Amino acid sequence: MSIEQKNLSCSLCHSYLFEEDDVVYCPVCGAPHHRECYNSIGHCALEQTHGTDMQYDKLKQKQQEEQAKTPPKEETKTDGQGGFNPPFNSPIYFDLLGGVPKEQLIEEDVTAEDAAKFVFSNTMRYIPKFVKLGKQSKISWNFLALLFPCGWFLSRKMYKNGIIVGFLNVISGLLSIPLQKVILNLGVMETGSYFEMTQKVMANIGNISPAVIYIAFIGMWIGLAVSLFSALFGDYLYKCHTVNTVRQLKKTSDDFDTDCRKKGGTSLFLFFIGAFAVRYIPALISTLI
Repeated sequence: MSIEQKNLSCSLCHSYLFEEDDVVYCPVCGAPHHRECYNSIGHCALEQTHGTDMQYDKLKQKQQEEQAKTPPKEETKTDGQGGFNPPFNSPIYFDLLGGVPKEQLIEEDVTAEDAAKFVFSNTMRYIPKFVKLGKQSKISWNFLALLFPCGWFLSRKMYKNGIIVGFLNVISGLLSIPLQKVILNLGVMETGSYFEMTQKVMANIGNISPAVIYIAFIGMWIGLAVSLFSALFGDYLYKCHTVNTVRQLKKTSDDFDTDCRKKGGTSLFLFFIGAFAVRYIPALISTLI
């Protein structure tokens, strides 16, 4: 049976450590790692904190000293009839940082707590991603950005990225319109099943201009490239956006928390604008041509 080591998690992947795990400890600060995680980067995941007050062993010692000063909790009171009152009123704790300590540095002057105030929504996913993404790796995987690249960028208020991605998606859609019109003129849509439509297109492929087919393929590859780029590098771009905005707010804002909520978080309205408007704009433009 796997027995979890109390209050101990890998400093790189943040997964809980179990007794049977192959664990190594940083020789400088004592931070625990899976051996595989440590070997994958070749050094301590918290190397950037070495020699500072944020060093793992110093924080651990400070935490233990604070716990020693905390008085023990009172025993559960009885209900007066020999029974015990169940702790229904006990608070439920959710780790909104995904296992990352709030003092953990995302960048040299931005902590996990600062980033979480800006990200606001789904911090349990993004904060651990921010810790891992950096000079060693800029690649992650974001399924929502794959399906709705423009919508995802705009919903996270990365307006410049969203506009560029949306523009490329519109171009991709426009390039496929000539082929769609040719297929409609062939009466393919009046055919029953998808298999029958495909057969009819293939039978008339010789009557379709090669230029129309090439243009449609170019549009398809542009759309695919945009989706894959957004899925692979979207999280890293979001980390950069978060760090840069938080730095700016720290320098200029009089109310950091309030301004983080205004400039950060998500916008469901912008998501739907980006996700669906770019799908219909090419069709709208084609009716005007």
